[in-house]
Parts: sequence; C-alpha cells; structure tokens
Amino acid sequence: MFTLPFTAFGQANCTPDTSIKTVGLYPDTLKTGYVGIAYSDTLQAVLPTDTAIAPLVFSFCRYKIVGTTPDLDSLGLGFDCDQPDCDYKVDHASGTKLNWGCVIISGTPTKGNDSLFVLVQADLGTYIPLQDTCITSASLTLPFSFEFRILDTTSTSIFRDLDQQALQMKLYPNPSSGLSHLEFDMPLNGDVEIDLVNSIGQKVQSVFSGLAHKGHHVFEIPTGELAQGLYFVRINLNNGENILARRLAINR
Repeated sequence: MFTLPFTAFGQANCTPDTSIKTVGLYPDTLKTGYVGIAYSDTLQAVLPTDTAIAPLVFSFCRYKIVGTTPDLDSLGLGFDCDQPDCDYKVDHASGTKLNWGCVIISGTPTKGNDSLFVLVQADLGTYIPLQDTCITSASLTLPFSFEFRILDTTSTSIFRDLDQQALQMKLYPNPSSGLSHLEFDMPLNGDVEIDLVNSIGQKVQSVFSGLAHKGHHVFEIPTGELAQGLYFVRINLNNGENILARRLAINR
C-alpha cells in the first residue's frame, strides 16, 4: 500500500477503498465548498505498481503530490493522507499490481474557486524482489484534474438581487405546443436548478441542475407530452439565494 506525501498536516482518518480497480484519483468532482464555512472531502487514489514503455517494463518506486493549481494553501485548505508522514514506497511484494491510498482535503476556504489540478510525482526504477527494494532512475509528473467549486457568498450575493430583467430572461415560444426555449445571461459562475412546475407548484420536469458558467445560456424545454394548461419555469440560483419563475402556457 502507498500513501501520497504532502507538505503539511498529519495522518488522515480515512480508509483506502480497495474495491476501486481503475487507475486514477476519485471522484473527479469534489464537494462544493463555501468561503468561511469548514470543508472536508476525501479523495481515493489508485495507482499502478509497474508501467511499460516499449520494449521495457519499469517499476514505480514511490508516489507523492508535488503541488496543486491553484495552491490549496491559497484557498485556506490542506491535505492529510492515510499513513504517517505521507511518504511511502510502492508495495511490490504483495503482487496486487495496484496501490491504494486516501487523502482528506479540509480547512475553511478563504476565496472562491472553480477547478483543481493535482500533480503527482511518480518515481520510476527497477524493483529487486530478493531485497524488496526499488532503485529509482527517473521521475515523471502525472496531472489529475478535478471540478472543485468554492462559492464566495460575499461576491455572489448579486444572485439575491437578480430579477428577470437583469438576467435578460427570454422564454419562447409562449404559448408552446411542443418545444420552448429558455435564455438568460449569468453574471457570474453559479449553481442553477431549472424546473417546470404546474399551476399548484408540483414539479413535472427537471430541465437542468448544475454549475452554469458566466455568460449566455439556452435551455430546451420539451412540452409535447404535457397536458394543455398553465405552467411555470422555475429558476433556483445558488441553492436558494434567489428563485425566479416565468409563466408558460401550453396549447394544443
């Protein structure tokens, strides 16, 4: 077993998930964090024991994280790994061909963020079974990318004050008989949930849920299978900072 070495902190209270058999760092999307609110999430790492660079086969001797972009320290966060000192040789003796580890990202975010790149240094060399040692001859850097959103509720408080005019919201055709389009402009990156609800507020269709980047967006709203009547397109901005609704009539 290996663990990933970092520049700070102690042993993490996590257990590697050995059921994961595909090489990589997981998940590729970390939990959303908020500036000024304590944060914690766990990464699972699965990395190989050996690699082939034709016609030769090399052994991995050691893994460690050498940096992140942006630097987690600049975000008010840090790493802890699952073994003391966060610096371990790859386990060749077990013969599993894979090595597992886990890492906890934690702290109190100090500013917003959209993504994270983690750079893992892999030391390559020759494994000597009789001595259970690995002699390093070269190093390479493996980049892993993650969606990692930290929302700054101070800078995004604009969402609480937005109205349909400020979003330049358009809903057409309206009335609709088969397909409508919703257009609006996001002033900043933010979480958006768009639903179609009936006249008594029951959700009948989910249109979109996720991160919407700053800029212009167009969403399709299929209405061909819905009964004739009055509906509302409901837009939830940044987990409830603002909820807007636009009436949509469906005619047959």
